[in-house]
Amino acid sequence: MKTFLLLFCSTVFSLTPNSSFSQDFPIKIDKNQYLSLEEVFKLIKSQTDYQFVYRYDGIKKASKVHVKKGIIKTSELLSKILSPSGYTYKLNKDKTIIVSKIPKSQALRKSSQQSVTVRGTVVDSLDVPLSGATVLIKNTVKGVSTDFDGSFVIKNVKIGATIVVSHLGFVDLEMVVSSENFENLKFILKEDVSLLEEVVLLSTGYETILKGRSTGSFSKPDMDVVQTRTSSMDVTQRLEGLVPGLTINRNPGAQLDPVLIRGLSSVSLTSTPLFVVDGLPIENIGVNEFGLPQSGIVNINPQDIEDITVLKDATAASIWGARAANGVIVINTKKGNKSGDIQIQYDTFTTIEGRPDMGYTNTLSSNDFVQAAEDIFDPILHPYEEVTSFTTTGKGIPPHEQILYDEYRGVISSATARRRLDSLGSIDNKSQIENLWYRPSVLTTHTLSVSAGKKGYSVYGSGNYTETQSNRPGTKDNRYKLNLRQNFDLGKRVNIDLITDLTYHKKYTPNNIPVDGRYLPYQLFRDKNGKNIEISHMTELNDSIRKVYEDAGRINLGYTPLDEVDDRYTEDRRKNIRNILGINVDLIGGLKFQGKYGYTFGSFDREDYEDHSTIRSRLEALEYTVVSSPGAAPTYIVPVTGGIYQTSNTNNEAWTIRNQLSYSLNWNNDMHHLNIIAGQEAQEQFSYTKISRVRGYDERLQTFDNREYSSFADTGTLVFNVVKANALQHPALGNISSLGSLIQERQFGRSETTTRFMSYYGNTSYTLNQKYSISGSIRNDQSNLFGLDKSAQNKPAWSTGAKWNIGRESFMLSNWLNALSLRATYGIAGNAPNPGTAASFDILQATGSSFFQGNTGLLISTPGNSKLSWESTATANFGIDFSLFGRISGSLDYYNRKTTDLLGRIPTNGFTGYSSVIGNLGDLENNGIELSLTTNNLNLGDFSWVSSLNAAYNKNTITSLNILNEATTGDGRVNDMYVEGYGAYAVFAYDFAGLNENGDPQIRLADGTITSDVDVAGIDDIKFMGTSQPKWTGGLSNTFKYKNLSLNFNTIFNLGYVMRRDVNTFYSEARLQSFGFNSGNIHTEFLNRWKEPGDELVTDIPRHISVPDGTRNVNYYIMGDNNVISGSYVKIRDINLIYQLPSSILKEYGINQITLRGQLSNLLLWADNDYGIDPEYHSGNGVSTGGVRTIPQGKGITFGLNVKF
Repeated sequence: MKTFLLLFCSTVFSLTPNSSFSQDFPIKIDKNQYLSLEEVFKLIKSQTDYQFVYRYDGIKKASKVHVKKGIIKTSELLSKILSPSGYTYKLNKDKTIIVSKIPKSQALRKSSQQSVTVRGTVVDSLDVPLSGATVLIKNTVKGVSTDFDGSFVIKNVKIGATIVVSHLGFVDLEMVVSSENFENLKFILKEDVSLLEEVVLLSTGYETILKGRSTGSFSKPDMDVVQTRTSSMDVTQRLEGLVPGLTINRNPGAQLDPVLIRGLSSVSLTSTPLFVVDGLPIENIGVNEFGLPQSGIVNINPQDIEDITVLKDATAASIWGARAANGVIVINTKKGNKSGDIQIQYDTFTTIEGRPDMGYTNTLSSNDFVQAAEDIFDPILHPYEEVTSFTTTGKGIPPHEQILYDEYRGVISSATARRRLDSLGSIDNKSQIENLWYRPSVLTTHTLSVSAGKKGYSVYGSGNYTETQSNRPGTKDNRYKLNLRQNFDLGKRVNIDLITDLTYHKKYTPNNIPVDGRYLPYQLFRDKNGKNIEISHMTELNDSIRKVYEDAGRINLGYTPLDEVDDRYTEDRRKNIRNILGINVDLIGGLKFQGKYGYTFGSFDREDYEDHSTIRSRLEALEYTVVSSPGAAPTYIVPVTGGIYQTSNTNNEAWTIRNQLSYSLNWNNDMHHLNIIAGQEAQEQFSYTKISRVRGYDERLQTFDNREYSSFADTGTLVFNVVKANALQHPALGNISSLGSLIQERQFGRSETTTRFMSYYGNTSYTLNQKYSISGSIRNDQSNLFGLDKSAQNKPAWSTGAKWNIGRESFMLSNWLNALSLRATYGIAGNAPNPGTAASFDILQATGSSFFQGNTGLLISTPGNSKLSWESTATANFGIDFSLFGRISGSLDYYNRKTTDLLGRIPTNGFTGYSSVIGNLGDLENNGIELSLTTNNLNLGDFSWVSSLNAAYNKNTITSLNILNEATTGDGRVNDMYVEGYGAYAVFAYDFAGLNENGDPQIRLADGTITSDVDVAGIDDIKFMGTSQPKWTGGLSNTFKYKNLSLNFNTIFNLGYVMRRDVNTFYSEARLQSFGFNSGNIHTEFLNRWKEPGDELVTDIPRHISVPDGTRNVNYYIMGDNNVISGSYVKIRDINLIYQLPSSILKEYGINQITLRGQLSNLLLWADNDYGIDPEYHSGNGVSTGGVRTIPQGKGITFGLNVKF
């Protein structure tokens, strides 16, 4: 046993009170635990080659010591275990450590001196409390560790003694105790930058490694900023600007890829990174409000997160194989502590955002709209008799137009018309829109967590309630979450980790009526008496025609928008369970078995009810109303009571089985470090969806109308054909000639999707003398998403890397250089097809079609492709990590990513029965640079200022592409986003050359010719303007601290891209009105249009004409280069003010810490355009319509509270 203990401790990097180790290296602690003296010696022995000499019988009764997972200095570890039992240690030249009892004479001599109780706190340069710091009396073994709030107490300290404070990653600090200096001491430790670089822990989801030994490109966000950014419960939004190369896109039009790492890696598949939580991927949990897949990451409570690591290059991410091409974000949640203390924490915040600014839409005011309507009014082209006749429907007459017709027909005088028009022009409905259709949005969340444990068991549990009140009245959104993480030590070698996570989310959304330009600017929604106003002209029927239809069909066709808010609703209910069982077994030496077994279940239930009273339902009922003769009672083919009730139920199940062996070996005083992992993993995701739809549903009686629509085929004539002797067609509602669409309507449908992966992987790394590191990994994924051919199934992902810690070389030692490392990696990762879009065999789908007898049958929805493989991304990465002057640290990376076998729809031989199939269609290349820089600008006692810059440059090019319907004309090219030789999301434009003498737009061709002729532009005549994806992205954070007060500014930027601005698109029509629910108010640019010869010298906006003219192309202007502008912007995303109440005040109340938070969001915007456009809320690559403005997120204010007991 003695020999065993001697060998065990030989690698300790200890610092003793009596003698210093030559190298006080860190010791890695795998988990929170209690260790006996023998176990401590055994732990040290596994990592060093020092020997111990001591009397076993005298020391065997030493008390156990609690250690936390992480890194600890050997000196701290020895002091923890030896000092409480009255022992000390000494290092001899032969690398033996002598452990002995403190001499009684020394103890007696000290006891005769005056003693005091020393109290104080230990903080870092930013005044953040440092828990676990070692506080020792110099030249003794007496000492303590600081609590979680950095406080400590040492009793019976002699006057004149020297206190030494140390913490891994910081420079030791000493202070002499005097009769005037022993209470309320404050130790401010400075970072030991060279050591900090080595001890940062990185998680890949399969293993935890030291950054100092890693060859890959990893990034870790500042978790202090993540935790204080409390305006959202979406952790991805909290990462914005904190990680170089990570782009967070908040534009509502970017919901498919809201998160990107190092740019786009696909043109048809998602480029969103893989999210890994507690070692296992997070799968989708249904769809969001945009109908797109909803990632389960939204169910992770940011308050439960302990650590985040972003894996960016092949060495970092390729261990995840065919799902790693987009990068990986690894999240580890909090664990319980084994200190024996119960730690309780309560966190809450409320975020309030104001109503949206409706003036941002850049449409005409009421006065300008009325004037514009007068300008284009043409009663000769559109006589009143015609617009009110039964042969011209689909265009209701709005109030301003009725006034103009009445004046023209002599019904009212010009003075009366002027007075009425001026009255309309004086009305502004923005106030009613903002107050009746919107409200301030409020987000409130509460989290209560408990962390506790003791020897052999620890637990962390939390409960969360989040209420989201959106800016649309009537919406309800409530989320409940429980999280429990338990850790069991079964003896000395077996540890079990069990995670149970439950989420319930319920959301109610009333009829989401779009309130935009389709409502004319003078149109009010409620009168002064509180009565909701009818706006029936929007139904596309003028009053006289509407009355005839109402009498014939006996269906009210009035439209009152506010009355319809509660006539339709959608209710979503999501239930999600996440279970993870982890087993860790120490087998022998450095060999360990690690098993991880996960099972997740999610149900997504959606109810959609639309009452028969909505205008859409009433118009549909009228469309399917028949009568036997004029004046006869109508027969309704579709029910006119109850409503349409549709339910969809989706169940998602996923399980993962992972068995892994790991081996870690250190020898020759840590000169050699070898780490190997190898494992097998099996995964399956299963999704099952049922959809049902019934008509005539009565919510109270729960009954519905199950009629056979084909039986109505010969019961009469459609009401549209009998209200007049002559046949009347209704183009807006449809010219019904059969009941085919109703007959084929399916009341029930279901679908299933199964995705399976079987994987084998391995990873190895070796470090020599803490200077030279190499690594390699390989993984082979087999899946039913790939073709059956061996070439598709046996396509491994792999990586290799090297690192040179050149800062440790003797020739680089310098006072100004703290650390310098060079990295290089290369490897291949993949992006698998989406389930259901491609398959190794034919997939059949049930469908309704008149081609089948009985109107239903089976079609091949997805043809099999035996050669289909995942998109392959090869990444080369070169990086530098540095630390200078003890104040500046950071990293710089250059990467090249080449994606081959891009997946998409490719043309195929027509004899196959398909014009196209999913296949590998091209290649894509990304090049980029990333910079992460942190500077300690000022450190003046109680005041400090730290800045952090994260910046990334990315440029991509589609190097080859084989797509359907490739553009052959200039008119086609301006609508393309993916073109070989250009970047993805390319923006092309006509070379606009102003207006001609007639006010029509002209373009300049490649040969210099200026023309307004249509259909003359070729591909060579079109200009490439750039891409709508930013080249430069990043963020700048500045943190100022003074004592317990902290002020943080976070700025984000997106630079180097273009967008189409919003322009006028109304150029031909003699009536300016709102009809069809899809038109109405127009762009303010209309006022500045060409009106008479000579205007072409002062305006670029084409003339308006009453009748569409095929001799001009207004897209020459709309899609011209003059309307492509910079999309670059810089925004102060948030400002956070944090105040921590003095602990001295709180302790007498049993409270350890109270932190108050305040935050202002979206305060200031600088945009590189002169049009008042917020590029973050602008769809800037529109086709034929130019750019489109989206109402931006409002300014927000947040108040938060955190209490620790």
